[in-house]
Amino acid sequence: MSDRRVPDARLRHLAGRIHALGERPLFELLRELDAGADLHPTLEAYARLPAQFIAAHGGDRLMPLRAVDGGQP
Repeated sequence: MSDRRVPDARLRHLAGRIHALGERPLFELLRELDAGADLHPTLEAYARLPAQFIAAHGGDRLMPLRAVDGGQP
């Protein structure tokens, strides 16, 4: 475990910025972190994303999940 920590004030700022992006960017962030991305640079990169642009193009929402029958009777 690294001794590096993001100061609480910075982490609160990053959380607010990332939260404003919507559920899809949050999902993508968590997926990257789960795959082993370095926490600090990844949080900073997502916090720089343009929330209004993402929302204007529908990138803030996850697509609904659909059950697939798979052709079974």
